[in-house]
Amino acid sequence: MFPQGENQDELEAIILRLKHHDYAGYLSVRFSPLEQRVALSWLFGFFMDVEQISIKVNEPLLGEIRLQWWRDQLLKLQRGESVGHPVADGLAPYFKKSGDELFKELIGLVDSFGFEIQKEPVKTKSELHTILDQRYGSFLRAGLILTDGQFDNQDFICSEAGKAFGLATMLAELNGLLHRDIMPLPQDIMSQHDLFHEDFLIEKVSSELNKGAGAKALSKTKVMDDLVDGLMIGSWDIKAHMKKVPSKHRALFARWLLVPSLSASALRERQRGEAGITTLNPLKIFLTMYFKR
Repeated sequence: MFPQGENQDELEAIILRLKHHDYAGYLSVRFSPLEQRVALSWLFGFFMDVEQISIKVNEPLLGEIRLQWWRDQLLKLQRGESVGHPVADGLAPYFKKSGDELFKELIGLVDSFGFEIQKEPVKTKSELHTILDQRYGSFLRAGLILTDGQFDNQDFICSEAGKAFGLATMLAELNGLLHRDIMPLPQDIMSQHDLFHEDFLIEKVSSELNKGAGAKALSKTKVMDDLVDGLMIGSWDIKAHMKKVPSKHRALFARWLLVPSLSASALRERQRGEAGITTLNPLKIFLTMYFKR
């Protein structure tokens, strides 16, 4: 799967982790050209390590300490120092070529997980767009840096593709985020419909159902489905972001992240019998736009 060279065992370990914990990432690496797989494997390994902090750590202070640890390691890499962490050391050679650019993108990616660590509600659509650009836009920009695939106007193109992918991914993972008491839907949008974040906390809805307020709770979940389906896909217009990405660049991003990730997510939901509007509609719209010429 990889060209023969150093760190072979570590790279294979990342692929094994991706296969078991992030099948989308595994597919993305497998679909990438051979010469890109080493660099992208280190990038996916980094993303997975940072993402797992927000998933596994429930205490905000402990989560912030672990995010800060990664910020410190990135600073060391920028200064050309050895870290002693397999993923960080795997990224080290790429910092020698473009340390400042790569540092900026990876720091942004780390910072994007702060709102999940703190479980702070997103206040505005603009704030959410910033988070999505920091996470997925930075991922795409870092991927271009690692694989020497840079092109004109790439910051804007990666930003738009990152927002489109981030919105679609957020919809696919919305139930899981709610179960972790994370509400990514911006309050300024929800307020237009007289809705508030606490209306859709899983524990509150479950409590209302158990207390016999079933119709009220189910009504709110129905409103949430309508809000997500109509507002997020229609008014927010995932397609509008993808239209700003030239066709010749869409296939590049698809190989790395976009299509494999959504496909794997939808497949897992269907296998568990949980496929619903928040999984399939974004997938359909995203794939339609992604390959439309």
